[in-house]
Amino acid sequence: MPDTWIVIADSSRGLVMSVKRSLGDTEVVKEFAHPGIRTASGGLMAGDRGRTRPRRRKVARGASTARPTPSTESEARKFSRELAEFLRLGRAHNQYRKLILVAPPRFLGLLRDVIDGPVALSIEATVAGDFCGKDPAAIAEAVSEVMS
Repeated sequence: MPDTWIVIADSSRGLVMSVKRSLGDTEVVKEFAHPGIRTASGGLMAGDRGRTRPRRRKVARGASTARPTPSTESEARKFSRELAEFLRLGRAHNQYRKLILVAPPRFLGLLRDVIDGPVALSIEATVAGDFCGKDPAAIAEAVSEVMS
């Protein structure tokens, strides 16, 4: 049985990797794509909304983070449940002992809300950050800091 699974996800995609002997010896268990998040809002949930205040006001200007619409939030919740179910089945079939979750803070919270007890007990560490689509070296560096 592989010792550790690393889950790298955001609200529209995910990757589950199995660590064999060391962090350099990994194997992809499953890739997830949840296109519903793209179609719910006509684009991705992440991104910059641009200027949020009129220029004439004498207050600080700038952009704020985009708030998810109800439909994108619903799709993100749906995807978190799908991922949690896969982790539950993996745990039930003894496919891993330890789990490391890597996701942006908002999605990490959604995922933690739907993970069941036995899976939650197997979580060794979490990394709050968006590493989907990043190169493997960046992911390995972030995960190596939390692996014991």
